Amino acid sequence: MNETWKAVVGWEGYYEVSDLGRVRGVSRVVGDRRKMLVKGQVLVPHVAGGSCSTKRYLGVLLYRNGKRLCVFIHRLVLDAFFGPCPDGMEACHNDGDRCNNSVGNLRWDTRSNNSKDKVRHGTMLVGEHHPHSRLKACEVLAIRKWHKAGVAQRAIGRMFKMHSAKINDIVHRRTWKCLP
Repeated sequence: MNETWKAVVGWEGYYEVSDLGRVRGVSRVVGDRRKMLVKGQVLVPHVAGGSCSTKRYLGVLLYRNGKRLCVFIHRLVLDAFFGPCPDGMEACHNDGDRCNNSVGNLRWDTRSNNSKDKVRHGTMLVGEHHPHSRLKACEVLAIRKWHKAGVAQRAIGRMFKMHSAKINDIVHRRTWKCLP
């Protein structure tokens, strides 16, 4: 299978990105006094995006003039093959696989459509799987059951060390909508 390579936008002459989502350095001569050839090679991606598991994407480190920059591979592919990100758009993976950075799997789209994709792919973290969740699903169901049985929201809030407004949100399904 043929792989098409294009220059990384802003890093022309240093790096290229392929339609398969690979990044490589460009062979070039470096040095002021002692010229030496730096052979280009495919870079090894790493998981980037901080501690929040909702933002883990493949990235690479790019170096130029003694400075380094960590960039997401999907952004490099989109910039090179589809142009700069239009206003109000963001990078979207069509199949929900953050490691699949091929051209056919990426597109610029709205935040709303990206969120709909996450729901469709099952990659949106909801309920107890969300990193900021304080409750388990069984506790939420118990809160709703106790409220239906007549227990005051303030009393339920004290049991879970939560403000009664949060209990109200759970009871009226403004939060934890994923549960029946």
